[in-house]
Amino acid sequence: MNAREPSDRRHFLAAALAGAGLVALRAIPLPSVPSSATSSSATSSATSSSAMRLAGLFARGQSAPRIGRVYLRQAPGERDATTLVRLVAGSLAVDVGALPRMDGGALRQRIERRIRQDFAESRTTSVEGWVLSVTEARLYAVTALVRAS
Repeated sequence: MNAREPSDRRHFLAAALAGAGLVALRAIPLPSVPSSATSSSATSSATSSSAMRLAGLFARGQSAPRIGRVYLRQAPGERDATTLVRLVAGSLAVDVGALPRMDGGALRQRIERRIRQDFAESRTTSVEGWVLSVTEARLYAVTALVRAS
């Protein structure tokens, strides 16, 4: 057994879990948001619509908001939906106002690509022993905030 093996095993397991999460993410239909909800209204409205769209990715599960609440305790600087939506949108190279109007498949692909890139760049965080990509943890945190409101 060499010294790198435990680390390699952790990275493999983290990547495998991320892959399983991505498969589950693809199976969840995204809710549609009426285009009138995102017309040229205030930034807070666009942020709210974007937060709802991102939280809609996990509409059926209870674990996403639970994990999100833990992450929010660990990342106090990210405890508001506006900050989280901007961070997620920025990492996806998407304008905040465009998120609600994005095609579901295109949004999922960007998220999946970003999560894989996070793991490749070691942009991960540990949440109750689970290694998550930062983007994934932020998505869960948005879900927790939306469901709490």
